[in-house]
Amino acid sequence: MKIFILLMTGLCYALAGAYAQTATYDNKPMPASSGRLVPEGPDVYGVFDAKTPCREFSVSYKVPVRPECFKVKWRLVLFRDSISKDPAGFRLQGLGKTWEGKWRILKGAAGRPQATVYQLDLGAENGQLFLFKGDEHVLFFLDPQRHFLKGNADFSYTLNRVEN
Repeated sequence: MKIFILLMTGLCYALAGAYAQTATYDNKPMPASSGRLVPEGPDVYGVFDAKTPCREFSVSYKVPVRPECFKVKWRLVLFRDSISKDPAGFRLQGLGKTWEGKWRILKGAAGRPQATVYQLDLGAENGQLFLFKGDEHVLFFLDPQRHFLKGNADFSYTLNRVEN
């Protein structure tokens, strides 16, 4: 009986076209969904958007939020020197605030010593924001100890590159 059930299950999967997910290397920027134009030019390294949970970020980075805060829409613009390509500045919008400052590239996240991490200086009040570089188009929010912030059933802590 067990063999019959196993064979029937396999037959159902085969007939339904269930196949394993294949690896893809064509990760491309998403079109901006916010209706806002995406800055472009030789001094723009990238523009990234995200919708994240509200609470975990506010606790990790000591940013006060309203009790009814459910999600945060983020827009991050990373600037670079157009000649040397070195990090120059950033503009981060979210939680009804705009942070501007310098960013730099570091090595190492919790358990990943060779990982590329971007450090954004949010100022004396909020310290530094750390972002793990997944690839050219995806950044992940890290806590101040450089552990991944965990999302919930509705939102993750992932910034995706966007374009016009």
